[in-house]
Amino acid sequence: MENSLRFFHLPRLILMGFSCVVGLTGCYELPPVIPRGYVGSLPAPGWPPLCVYDSDPFSRSNRWFHRQFSDRSSDGEILRARADEPFGLMVNPSAVDEAEVLAILRALVAEPPIKPNPGELRACLSYSIFCSDLFQESCRIGVEWPVSRRREDIICLLRHFAGFSGPTARDWKSEVFVAPPPLRQGEWQEMQAPMAPGLAASVVDPRGSRLFFRESPRRESLLVRCRVLPREGEGLEALPIANECWQIVEDEDGFAYNVLRFDRAEWLQGRDPWHAIAQDSEIVIRDPTDPTRRLVGSPKRLCIACHCGS
Repeated sequence: MENSLRFFHLPRLILMGFSCVVGLTGCYELPPVIPRGYVGSLPAPGWPPLCVYDSDPFSRSNRWFHRQFSDRSSDGEILRARADEPFGLMVNPSAVDEAEVLAILRALVAEPPIKPNPGELRACLSYSIFCSDLFQESCRIGVEWPVSRRREDIICLLRHFAGFSGPTARDWKSEVFVAPPPLRQGEWQEMQAPMAPGLAASVVDPRGSRLFFRESPRRESLLVRCRVLPREGEGLEALPIANECWQIVEDEDGFAYNVLRFDRAEWLQGRDPWHAIAQDSEIVIRDPTDPTRRLVGSPKRLCIACHCGS
């Protein structure tokens, strides 16, 4: 009886096993089908990183810029960075931000970019821009970021790497695109005058400032914010590479205000990096009266607020 039952169930078991095998092989053999009209998932906000220091958008240096200089949405998402931002925008980093920045910096220190040859002027200046950004961010983070163990490690790595900067040009005319456009034409005089606290080098913003003026063909003044680099045993070295220029021109209708900024991506591509900020754009600057404060507004509104309309 038992044997007859066993043989009675055997064909059913064989059929079930065959069905499983067919089903399993079918799962592997059927190719995926993409629905008509599918355009893919939405890209991450601000991705991929801008090519500001390297032609590879995913290089460590570009990824560092992407995380450090990008603003955040209300949901905490990383927005697309602007290649002309003079200083980083991240103020309240998350634990993920700190961990990512720290990992990138450790990888940079372990395998730093190759220094360009002294004869490659544009490449040398590009490398100096990167190193000056690192140093400037180390100062800003030390004041604006909340205290944490990772913050201190990040500051140490930033300053460690910034100290390995290569040779730099020391003359405005060493490269045609280094000087802001207004300084490339006409006769200018440099003024030696006391600077407001937010325009002089400070613990949060080590950039220096240079002030130029001319009377012809019309009264005009320029405030140029210059990059700096730490030099062992020499303190800070002011570079002839500015990242921001404020222009005030007197005309028949009063005053015209312009803000020009240095675009790292344009410089990397061999083009003129200087461009004027649109008058209706909002930008972030340091408060000239207090470098620890930030001001947001259009170029004209910010200029009038600082000069009280004079």
